[in-house]
This record gives sequence, C-alpha cells and structure tokens, in this order.
Amino acid sequence: MSGAKPNMLYLVFASLTAASGFAICGYSFGYYNGITGIMHQQYEHYDKQRIHEEDLFNSVASGILPFGAIFGSFMAGPLMKRGRRFAFIVTSLIIIFGTALTLIFNMWALFLGRFIMGLAVGVYFSVSPLYISEISPPSVSGSLGSLNQMLFVAALFLSFSIIYILPLPDDPEAKTTDLWRVVCGIPIILGALQFCLFSFVFRYDTPIFYKKKGDMTNYSKILEVIIPGAKEFDDPEKNIELSGTARKIHPEQIGQNIEQSQEKDENISKDNEYQHNASKDDQPKDNTSKDDHPEKNASKEDQPEEGAREDHNSEENHSEDHKSEDKNREGNHKEENLGNHQHSEENEGGDENSKELEQDPSKAINEYEVNETQNNLKDKETESENKDSVENKPAQKKWPPYYKKALVICCLMSFFHQGTGINAITFFSTEIFKDGDEGNSAEKRARLGTLLLGVAAFTGTASSVFLHKIFSRKFFFISSEAVIMGCLFLAGIFSLFDFDAGIIAVTVINVYCFDGGIGPTMWIYSSDCLDSAGTSIVALVNMIWVCIFATISNLMFEYLTAPGMYFGLTVIQGICIAFVLKYVRETKGKSKEECEKLYCD
Repeated sequence: MSGAKPNMLYLVFASLTAASGFAICGYSFGYYNGITGIMHQQYEHYDKQRIHEEDLFNSVASGILPFGAIFGSFMAGPLMKRGRRFAFIVTSLIIIFGTALTLIFNMWALFLGRFIMGLAVGVYFSVSPLYISEISPPSVSGSLGSLNQMLFVAALFLSFSIIYILPLPDDPEAKTTDLWRVVCGIPIILGALQFCLFSFVFRYDTPIFYKKKGDMTNYSKILEVIIPGAKEFDDPEKNIELSGTARKIHPEQIGQNIEQSQEKDENISKDNEYQHNASKDDQPKDNTSKDDHPEKNASKEDQPEEGAREDHNSEENHSEDHKSEDKNREGNHKEENLGNHQHSEENEGGDENSKELEQDPSKAINEYEVNETQNNLKDKETESENKDSVENKPAQKKWPPYYKKALVICCLMSFFHQGTGINAITFFSTEIFKDGDEGNSAEKRARLGTLLLGVAAFTGTASSVFLHKIFSRKFFFISSEAVIMGCLFLAGIFSLFDFDAGIIAVTVINVYCFDGGIGPTMWIYSSDCLDSAGTSIVALVNMIWVCIFATISNLMFEYLTAPGMYFGLTVIQGICIAFVLKYVRETKGKSKEECEKLYCD
C-alpha cells in the first residue's frame, strides 16, 4: 500500500528490548575489569584463593566468559529455530542463574557463574542482531541495528563508572567490602526486565520467522503492528494480503477481477468457435479437379444420377466424421476448462452472476477466498513434498555457493572486528593505563582513562545511529578502520617513549571509531547477509577471537611488549581495509532476499 510507514514507536522499543541482550554482554565484559584487584585481595585475605598470581587470575576470570560464549554460539541456532522471542526468554533465565552464582564468595562459583553467563552472551550475540534485522524494514534497519552496539557501550560505560563506588586497592576496606556484589548483580536486573518484556509485552516473533514457518496468521498480525496497512514486509506496495490459508482481495479490485474473468470466458468461447471453423476448413471435399481424375469425370458425365448419389453419400459421411471429431475436441476442451478455469461454468448462464458480484463485492471476496484456500492447500502439499525432498539431500547442498561465500566474508570481518584490539582494551584497560605502576595514584589514573573510554564508546555509538541513515556499510568499515590503524600506529610510537597521556588519547579515539564504525556495522552486515544459522557461526568465530584476546592479551603485552602489540594490530587493520575494498559488497537499502543473494556471481 502506497505511503505505508513503519510503526517506529513499536520498532524502537522492541529493538531496545532485544538490544538489552547486548547491554548484558557489555556490562559482563566490562565490570570485572574494575574489580579484579579487590577480588584477588579478598580471596587472598580469606585464604580462598587458588590462583595466587594476579595476572593469571585476571586472565582466567576474564577469559572464561568468552570461552562460555563459544559454546553459547552453538546453542543459539537450536533456540532460534524455536523462535527468536523464545531464545530471548530462555537466555534471560540463563543470565539470571549465572549471575547469581557469581555473588557467592567462592572462586570456583565465580568461574562457573561467568562461564554460564558466557553461554548467554553467545546466544545474545546471535539472536539480538537477527531479531532487530528481521523486524526492521530496510529503510531503518541500519539505525535500529546500531542499538545493539549503543546499549553494549552504554552498559560498558556503566561498568566503567560503577567501579568508583569501590574503595581503592590500598584502602583497608578493600579487603572486606561487599560492594562488589552490587557490581556483579546488575545483570540480574537486566535479565529479569528482558524476560518480563518478551513474556508479557512483545508477544509476537518476527515477520520473517513466521513467514519461513508458514504461520501466515501471525505474520499478518505482526506485519500490521510493524507497518500498518502494508501487505508484505519487504514490499509494502503489494495489493495482496496473506491471511491464514486464504488470500483476501481488496474491494477496489473486485470489478477488475470480474472483468478479467469475463474476458477469459469470452476468449474460451472464441477459441472453441475458432477451432470449430478451422475444422470445417480442413474438411475433405469431393469436387476434385477434373484434370486430376479424367476417367472419373468422364464416367460422371455419362452417369449423372449415380455420381450425384455418391457425392451426397460422401458428404454425409464426412459430415458425420466431422461432427464426431468436433464432439471429441469440444469434450477435451471442456475437460481442460473444468481443470483450469472452474469459474467459467459459473458464468456460462450469462452476465447475471457477474452483475451480482459487482453489486455485492463481499460475495466475490468469499468465493475468491474459497478458491484461493483450495489452491493454497495444494501449494502447501507441494511445498511439504519439496521440503521433504530437500531434507533428504546431502547436507553439503543445504547452502548454495554464494551463501557460503557471504558466510566466509562475514567470518573474516569478525576476525578483523577483534583485530582492532578492542577487547584487549575492554578487559585490561586498567592494567594498560597503569603501565606497570603501583599505588593509588596509578589506580586513579587507570580509572579515569577507563571512564573516558566508556564516554568515547557511548558517543561513538550514538553518532553511528544517525550516520547509518546516510552512509553505507562499506563507508563505515573503511573509514573507521583507517582511523583505528592510525591510532594503533601512534600508540606504538608513544609507548616507545613512555608517553602515557598520548597513549590514553589515541586509545580513546580508537574506541570512539570502533563503536561508531566497524563495531556495530559488522553485526548489521552479518544479519543482512545471513540467516540464523549463519549469524550463529559468525558469533561463534567472534567469540573464539574474543576468548583468545581476553586470555592472552595481558600476557602478550608482557612478552611482545606494548609497541610490538600495537604495531602488529596496525598491520591487521591495513589488511582489513584492502579486504573490504576488494571483496565486501554493499547491503544498505536492500531487502533480506537481495542481501542473502548478494554474492551470487
């Protein structure tokens, strides 16, 4: 329907509810960065510590969450097949349970709780971008998709800010305070809120999910909520609205359908008449040329009466043969008409039925629905047969080559996404900004730098929400990677001269460009090109690299030195820019079907 506009109020709040999964992820990643020192001191103080080296303890406690997210990525696919909304409800319960375990003052309970939280994080990284992509019309998918990253960094900023309520490591109360439980317990609130909203407020799944499942009743309902007056999700201009197993034709089209039906009937009758006349023209004649049969002509002249009888008999025989052929042809044609044009018999009596339908459009709608219902039932049987045949095919034929190519490209972009070093900064910014110094002054400097990172992340993501309406996905990839590459190179130079203020400055710019560029764009692009299974694989690859960086970054800074780390990441960004220029194709403004076939050639 022309002029159909999306219901932005519903879309924004539903997207925010889905993106709260990313908020849980961001907070879970960030808050432990500020409490590792206090937790290590308290475990040592109460003799409950089993890992006495602080750097190793921090690496394990930080890395176990993304390690759990790897397994959570495998859970995402089966959960999303049951429904995107179902996946959110289950995952919110998982995050509540995992967070509750971290509140127990026991190192093994802490590790187990963060592992279970990681399971939820792995699911969220798959289902949140996919849900927002599937409820968002192409015109607003980029902006709404940025909400994931926006809530991620907002929660990250909260986790970086809340550490200011904690005492400094050298303060006496650092060994006895219970404020760390307040910091650790916030994901319970976020998970409970998401559970309630998806259980009682947003009770429909996405249009694309319903359409793939063949649930056209709920498809029509959620479509009416998202785009009031639209008949198709990807094409609001269509005039046919799917509802149940029948298609309803709009009243303004009744007259057109009746006229089309009458034209078909007239064409059928003309076709019958044409075939009848054609058969007459093909009828064999006995008045053959005299030149062809001179002897017969001569005999006919000698015996005119007998010749006349023979001609009369032959004409009668041919006429009978012709009538039988016409009957057979008419019978066959009637059978075809009965099979392909059932409505033609209803109109044989004249134009009375057509006039009745014109006067009473509702009658036409009902009759049309009945016929379309029968046709749709036949189509469903055919679809189920085709589905069975597809399921019986070998597994390697499930995804066509162009889809596999898109999957490989998205997985490589996931690697470059982590190659920015963003999670090395997220997990270990406090250690990076301390730069080996000890004491409360170094801790204050590190906390201030970490807080500035949160501000940069939030402002970068907020700006990307508006900029995604203007610029393409490739623009965000290339521009953000170029600036990040420059920041990493400068950070390497500054680290050679121990210029701490310069390192903090370029790191803040790095985070701003990441969260305003490649950070959200990678997830938007993957959701554009891939289905639920594909996005789960991309999330899995991403979590593997998050786990690697979270586990070894602290050690790599120690063994490769800071300049070596920064220069190595600079090279990765250069490779990423070249890769995007050569292989990545644009998805902005394209429908889901167009994006999934973007790499056909």
